[in-house]
Amino acid sequence: MANRNARQGSNNRQEKGVPPASGPSNTKPHEASIMIMGATGSGKSTFINLLSGSKLKASDRLASCTQHIELASSFELDGHRVILIDTPGFDDTDRSDAEIFKVIAAFLEAHYKSGVKLHGIIYLHRITDNRIGGVSKRAFTVFQKLCGGDALKNTIFATTMWNKVTPEEAETRERELRTNDQFLKPALEKGAHLVRHHNTKESAQSIIRRLLGNTPLPLAIQHELVELGKPFHTTEAGREISRGIEELVQKHAKDIEALQAEIAESMRTKDKRAILELKVEQRETKAALKKTRKEAKNLTPDFRKQRLTATKLLSRGMKSPRGKNEAGGWC
Repeated sequence: MANRNARQGSNNRQEKGVPPASGPSNTKPHEASIMIMGATGSGKSTFINLLSGSKLKASDRLASCTQHIELASSFELDGHRVILIDTPGFDDTDRSDAEIFKVIAAFLEAHYKSGVKLHGIIYLHRITDNRIGGVSKRAFTVFQKLCGGDALKNTIFATTMWNKVTPEEAETRERELRTNDQFLKPALEKGAHLVRHHNTKESAQSIIRRLLGNTPLPLAIQHELVELGKPFHTTEAGREISRGIEELVQKHAKDIEALQAEIAESMRTKDKRAILELKVEQRETKAALKKTRKEAKNLTPDFRKQRLTATKLLSRGMKSPRGKNEAGGWC
């Protein structure tokens, strides 16, 4: 009888034009997986430690201490078992954003295949940044491509470090983030949220609570990698990264040409000091060009090794005793 009713319910949904649920789903009741993303030094590890009691090492603004994906110790909040997923920071001195996004994408693919969907993503951004450079703008754009239009309503942009600047300065920067088409305005128009984090446990909990009632949704990158079987570099996020790399390659090439012209002019005027300085700058620009071209090549190979490691981490992390799983990581 129960089976017949279930079949009838399914038929009724099809008759009414309601599409069947797609994609794997093993998300347990009252369990919430939330990913934390952002630039190096934006406060990701500190945010996670406040909530979970973990001891993830906080980074400075140059090098990220989180070199791999980490599952923090789970914690209870409003009847939910919350698992926070820490990610490497963007704008890192040691790793390119392209490499970091690829690592995150590989994890998200494995996470989706395990049958667990994210309740949401929290993207932390320093309000202290007096100007948003090209790296941050590109990261915002790639992040939106990674999420896709539907899942953006399950994302929160949380600004940090409000105590480091005057209220007037912070509010001006917040307004720019909210209203500028190059920053967060497109995401906010699709349902994303912009909030303030005041570096207290209560503030962090209030941000998490905004996500606990969400219906977990697959991200665009998960749909593309798993359901459509696309290689990473052909996904919307991957193509956006490729565009950014190509723009950088062209910029470096033009800079090298311009420097060569300046060197020629300095040689004509016999300005030895200028020649030395320009040659150093040209050498550095050539090295940057070589590095950027290498990034472009590294986008194409798959991430078989990361997939295997991620699957093992998820299997170990998700099966840990309630509220007592050890933080783990993978590169």
